Amino acid sequence: MIDSHHIEPEDPRITAALRALLAPPDDAAYWSALEATMLARLAEDEDWTAPFARWTGAGLIAAALAALITGAALVRTHDVEAREMATLLETPISYTARVATEVTEPDGREATLRYVIEP
Repeated sequence: MIDSHHIEPEDPRITAALRALLAPPDDAAYWSALEATMLARLAEDEDWTAPFARWTGAGLIAAALAALITGAALVRTHDVEAREMATLLETPISYTARVATEVTEPDGREATLRYVIEP
C-alpha cells in the first residue's frame, strides 16, 4: 500500500472539489430542459406496461427453455429410477429378506421377528 496516496477522511480540499463536481447546475434553463425531456418521455408511452411488452418475446423464450430443461431432467430422473428398479428386481434376495417381506399379520411384527431371529 502506498502511503503517499492516503486520503484523510475530512480533507477540506477533497470535500470542496467533490462538492463543486457534484453540485447541481445553477442554470434555470437546464432544469426547464430536463423537465421538458422527462415529460416528453412520459408522453411517449401512454401505458405503464409498454416497456414490459418489449420483453414478451424474451420471456417466452426463457419460459420455453426452462420447460425444456425441466422436461429433460424429469426424463433423465425417470430413466435412472427405472434402471435402479430393474437392477433391484433382478438381484436375488436372501431367504431372511424373503421371510421378512411375507407379512401375515397386519402390523408386520411377526415378519420383523423372523427377520431378526433367523440366520
